[in-house]
Amino acid sequence: MSCFERRGVLLLMAGALAGCGFRPLYGGNSGAQVLLGGVILQEATAPEDFAYRERLRRRLGLEGANAGANDAGWRLTWVLRFEDSDIAVTPGADTTRYRLIASATYRLESTDDATASVKGEVSAIGAYDATASTFATRAAARAERRDLSVELAELTATQLLADAARRNE
Repeated sequence: MSCFERRGVLLLMAGALAGCGFRPLYGGNSGAQVLLGGVILQEATAPEDFAYRERLRRRLGLEGANAGANDAGWRLTWVLRFEDSDIAVTPGADTTRYRLIASATYRLESTDDATASVKGEVSAIGAYDATASTFATRAAARAERRDLSVELAELTATQLLADAARRNE
């Protein structure tokens, strides 16, 4: 495919997206602009909370720990839950692999109007190996919890920003 054919295909795709009402999430006067940099995040108390909070901080454009806390219009709180289950068991009844199901329930409340809020829940699934070493198995479990916390934060930020953009239409 030549360079000119590729440009033509890209122009056709851009035209199709514009025709169906597609708008950039972060562009112009989108509702997402209201959230970016204007959210107070709850304090983290566990390692998973720290990973979740840090990714949200980056996605929502918060430079400091609570950048813009004085003029923030929103407060975000959450609860993370993790559930382990066996998915690979040897004939000798030894577990060799675990499945980890993670979920985050979040609530975004307006600091100006206590009645204005958005609630939601996101979930993700991961797995980790069990080894002969208890220490290595626990380290793998911690790493998987951290990774799933980051994934939950990505999903939460995407839902919040998309919802804000939808409300602003």
